[in-house]
Amino acid sequence: FRPANYIELALGNLARTLTIAGGLVALALLILFFNWRMALVSLLTIIVSLVLGAYVLYLSGAPTLNIMALAGLVLALVVIIDDAIIDTDNIARRLRQQRQARNKQSVFATTLAAVLDTRGTAFFATLGILLAVMPLYFMQGLTGLFIHPLIVAYGWAVITSLMVGMVVAHGLALL
Repeated sequence: FRPANYIELALGNLARTLTIAGGLVALALLILFFNWRMALVSLLTIIVSLVLGAYVLYLSGAPTLNIMALAGLVLALVVIIDDAIIDTDNIARRLRQQRQARNKQSVFATTLAAVLDTRGTAFFATLGILLAVMPLYFMQGLTGLFIHPLIVAYGWAVITSLMVGMVVAHGLALL
């Protein structure tokens, strides 16, 4: 038994699974938006949120990216995808309304108004999510040691998703 073989096999499976999942998410976004540009904005927002969440987790002093931390990031994907879709959909809707009304407002102002329109609700939803999982962070004993990396990874990923949804979705929609 050589542990390196197991790790290499696990990383290969992870890469293949992420590729398949990414393709399915991209296809679902294309079907949802009927617009490749907005689907790409959502997909890039999801990727940046996930990578930045892992990076902030690393900066916070997490010793390793273990199975439980990965599970926390996977659980946070639900919130990350939701944030990206809501922001992008609201931006697309506002831009469509602006074109139909022949409004002279700049694209920057329209996209900024669209993002700010959803941020209040997203902030309080994120706060509610974090408050709901907070008791798990303070668990003691062996169970607490086991679940702590999951909760920390989940919390950082959800917080970064809130920030990235506001900045990246707005910035990419301007391109």
